[in-house]
Amino acid sequence: MDQATIAKWAEDLGEDLDEIGYFHKGERFHEEVLIVDRSYVGSSRWAESWEMVLKDNEENYWKLEFELPATEMQDQGPFEYNGGPEFVQVWPHEVIHVVYTTEPL
Repeated sequence: MDQATIAKWAEDLGEDLDEIGYFHKGERFHEEVLIVDRSYVGSSRWAESWEMVLKDNEENYWKLEFELPATEMQDQGPFEYNGGPEFVQVWPHEVIHVVYTTEPL
């Protein structure tokens, strides 16, 4: 999907797109999108910041940043304070991560 297609897709979903923040890695959101990563970024007093990576049916990857309410008392949509959803195309890269253990492997 190109940016115009993504914008049209987001517009067609409308309020349904507000539910995307509650989906998790490995789940399908809408028939065209698989959530391949979902990461906690940080929090403020009233909201938690998250980002997720989506994969479309054409094997393109898209990053989406959103916020979720920090407590059940907050009434906030995921894109309410950042101007709406913005899909940024990203590419996967394998990274090797070294960890240190107290026992030899």
